[in-house]
Amino acid sequence: MQKSLFSIFFAVIMGISFAGNAFADNIYFFKTNKTNENSISEFKEIHLKNITLSPDERQQLLSRLDNLQKQRSYSRDNMVAPFVLATAPSLPVSVALGMNGVPVLDQGPYGTCATFATTAALDAIGAFPVDAKSGQKDYISQTCFLQVSRFDNNDPGIWSGGGDAYYIANSIQHNGVILDSYERDHGCGGLYNYPLIESSARLLGSAFPMSEYVRDSDKQFSGLIVKQLQGDNRPNTLLLKVKQILANQNRVVVSFFTSPVTVGNPGVYGYCQTFNNAIITDPSQSIIDRNPDSFVLTSEVMQKIRNSGVSGGHAMIATGYDDNGVILDSDGHEHRGVLMFRNSWGPDVGDHGDFYMSYEYFETLATEAIDLSL
Repeated sequence: MQKSLFSIFFAVIMGISFAGNAFADNIYFFKTNKTNENSISEFKEIHLKNITLSPDERQQLLSRLDNLQKQRSYSRDNMVAPFVLATAPSLPVSVALGMNGVPVLDQGPYGTCATFATTAALDAIGAFPVDAKSGQKDYISQTCFLQVSRFDNNDPGIWSGGGDAYYIANSIQHNGVILDSYERDHGCGGLYNYPLIESSARLLGSAFPMSEYVRDSDKQFSGLIVKQLQGDNRPNTLLLKVKQILANQNRVVVSFFTSPVTVGNPGVYGYCQTFNNAIITDPSQSIIDRNPDSFVLTSEVMQKIRNSGVSGGHAMIATGYDDNGVILDSDGHEHRGVLMFRNSWGPDVGDHGDFYMSYEYFETLATEAIDLSL
C-alpha cells in the first residue's frame, strides 16, 4: 500500500478518519497455486505497508470490533443472519460485474496496490484500442504513472509516491494516462516494462517529467467522475453504499487494513464456498489442501487487533457481492455475506487472481471506498 493512503485518510467508515503512519513494507511469501518441476508449491513475494495507528485511532478501531461482537451476539440470540441491515429491498441479492476482459495484473514487490487497483478499474470502463504489436488491448501503463509521480513529488526514492486511490483518480482526470504501447516503444523514465524485480527499478529508473507525460497522454478520462463514499454512525451504511454502486454496474476501489497472524500469510484466512450462487471451490476438499482466497475476521485475527492493532494495508477493486455467499475460515466457521474483488497479486494466487471478503471484515477494516464512472 502506498504511503499517502495512510497519511491522508478520509472519514469513510462511521465518520471515522484514520491517519496512521506508514513505514517500511511488511514482506510475505504467500503460497501460490503453482508447483515447480518437483511438485513443490511455489511462493509469491507480497508487500504490504507497515501501519502504526495513534492511540485514538486504535481506540476507534477497537470500538468497531466491539460493535461487531454486539452484532454477532444479537444475531445469535435472535437467530437471524449477521449483517441483516446490509440488505435492502431495492438491491439484488447478488451482483457479479467481473472486469470486462481486463487481465489480472501483478504489482510485483512494491507497495503500489492503489495505483494498480485504480488503473485496472479504469481499464474496465475505458475505450482502448488493440495494440498492433501485441494483439492485446492497449491498457493503462502503471509504470509511467509511477515514474511521473516521482517527478511530481520530487522524490528520488523508488515509487514511494503515487498517492491513494482518490488522489490517483483525480490526477488521471486532470493529466490523462499513458498507455502500455507508449511505455514499450518510448519508455518512461528509462523503464520499458514494469519491473518485477525491485532492484531493476532502483538501478534503471528515473523520474518521468510531468510535461512529457501530459503532452503524450490519452485524455479519455477528462470527464471521469470520482466519488468518495462516506459512512456514518449507523451500522453497515458504507457497505450498503458500495453494494448500491455495484448494483448500478460500477466498480469500487476499496482500501483496507490487514492483520496477519501467521508467517508468510498477508492476512488471507478464508476459503470462499459460493459466490453468485455458484460453487467457487470444492467444499469437499480439505481446507488444509486448499490455498486461502478470502479476507475474514477469525478469532485469532480479532485477538491480534485487540492486542497489537493492525499491521498492514492493501487496495483492491470490488466487482460484486452475494448476500448468500459463504466463506469458511481457517477455524471452520462460516461467514455469510461476501464481496468479490479483483486483486493485483497476479493470477496464481487466490481464485485465479480474484479474492473475497466477508461483510464483517469490510465493515470493520475498510478505510476508503472510491466510485469511478464516466
